[in-house]
Amino acid sequence: MQLRKLTGRSWGLEERQLRAVASGYVRGALEHAAAAWLPATPQSHVELLEREMRAAARTITGCPMSTPAHAVMAEAGLMPVAARRDVLAAKLLAKAHALPEGDPLRAVAEDGPPSRLKTVTGWRGLCSSFRAEMVALGAALNHLRDNPHHSSAPITICSDSQSALATLREGPASQKTLLGAAIWTELAALAGPSRRIHLQWVPSH
Repeated sequence: MQLRKLTGRSWGLEERQLRAVASGYVRGALEHAAAAWLPATPQSHVELLEREMRAAARTITGCPMSTPAHAVMAEAGLMPVAARRDVLAAKLLAKAHALPEGDPLRAVAEDGPPSRLKTVTGWRGLCSSFRAEMVALGAALNHLRDNPHHSSAPITICSDSQSALATLREGPASQKTLLGAAIWTELAALAGPSRRIHLQWVPSH
């Protein structure tokens, strides 16, 4: 990990600067055109990429090896590769479906994988955990709107899907799916001058 050569105990780049280098050079190299290939990558290969990002996170934070991986990544402000995989695939899938009819990329997105590749998970098949979490977030907001008890109390909704939360964090204008836009509509309807809504990531069980 070349990132270690940029810092020491009493010299070198600060944490903010190390995070920028890790995001731009380390993650940038690992994720080159990743939306196309990463969703179909075997889990054993994804783990190799996860190790590189965890090493970068430990360099950024200075956390010891005994620190749990999810805590190190959260402290460093870096998203795990598996979560980034879902985000990149969702963005590519949404972009493809938004293209005009007849566009080659849209045709690929709307077409299923060949029968001999049914066991391969690619960006076209993204709908499991990401979509399930988005649907669950929307259902929770619908329930709160339909049951307006304690209308001024703050709201905290917990989810273990970093990809879903990252997509929503981009704001209402950046949503590429009807589901994401609908969730932001519900958030706007529930929020108020004296009410804050917080979407909180929690580690999965």
